[in-house]
Amino acid sequence: MFLTWRFLLIIISFFAIYFVPLGYKDRFLGGGPINYRSIPEFFSWANFDGEHYLSIAIFGYKNLEQAFFPVYPLLISFFSRPFSSDLISSLVNSTIVGLIISNASLLLALIFLWELIRIDFSKEIAYLTIILILIFPTSFYFGAVYNESLFLLLSVLSFYCARKGNWFLAGIFIKCFGSS
Repeated sequence: MFLTWRFLLIIISFFAIYFVPLGYKDRFLGGGPINYRSIPEFFSWANFDGEHYLSIAIFGYKNLEQAFFPVYPLLISFFSRPFSSDLISSLVNSTIVGLIISNASLLLALIFLWELIRIDFSKEIAYLTIILILIFPTSFYFGAVYNESLFLLLSVLSFYCARKGNWFLAGIFIKCFGSS
C-alpha cells in the first residue's frame, strides 16, 4: 500500500508541476527559485516549511525559525553532512536525506500502527486504518520534507511501547516526539 501511495503521489506531482501554474514564482520554492526551476520534480517535495527544515539542517537556526522543532533537522544534518562539500551539494543531499527520513518514518509508522491496532482489533480494521491514512487528502505531507511522518512514527511508537508495557521506551519516544 505504501509503494502504491508513493507512486501515485509522484504521478500527481508530475501533472501538478506541468499543468498547475505557480502562484508565486519566487517564494517558498524548495531549494530556492533557481534550483526549483532546474529540477522541480525533486525540489517540489521541499516547499514551504521544507525550506526551513533544510535551512536549519544546513545553517542552524535563524530568525523566525524557532517554531521548527529540532529532531528532524538534526537527523537531516547528521546524515547529509558527510556527503556535503559545498552549498549546492548540501542542499541536494539534505533534500535527499529529508525525503528518505520522511518516507522511512512513514513506512515504519504504518507498520507499528498496524501492529498496535492488531492488538485489539481485526485485520480489516487495521487495513482500513492504513488505507484511510494514505488516502487522506493531505497525506502527501508524509512524503515531503516535513516532520509530520517522524512525528507520526514517534507517537505511534510511544503508544505501541506503552501498550506492550515498555514504559521506559514509551517515555523516550514521547520525549522525542515532543521535540520533533
